[in-house]
Amino acid sequence: FLKDQASVLKNQIDQINSRIKEVEKTEKRE
Repeated sequence: FLKDQASVLKNQIDQINSRIKEVEKTEKRE
């Protein structure tokens, strides 16, 4: 159970980090 939860949280963090990187790229372009 804990392992599954940890993997889910890790995936969510990875998605958030990727979104932040994309936002930073768009902000730099402007």
